[in-house]
Amino acid sequence: MADNTSQFSGVSGSVGTSGMNNPNDVKALQKMIIDAGYNHIRGNNIRSTGKYDPETEAASVRYRDWE
Repeated sequence: MADNTSQFSGVSGSVGTSGMNNPNDVKALQKMIIDAGYNHIRGNNIRSTGKYDPETEAASVRYRDWE
């Protein structure tokens, strides 16, 4: 897994493979990714669960690179 620890707008702590991954921060990141249309564009089904899972990791890398 890549080290995606970084700060995203609206996220108060670190989220990523080496991050603190507070569930509220992960949910905020997941919501940003969903609101940006990631599910529609990529055909994925990321959900706002608060868990930093492999789907969230892949989406966060693409989101970060897209931003």
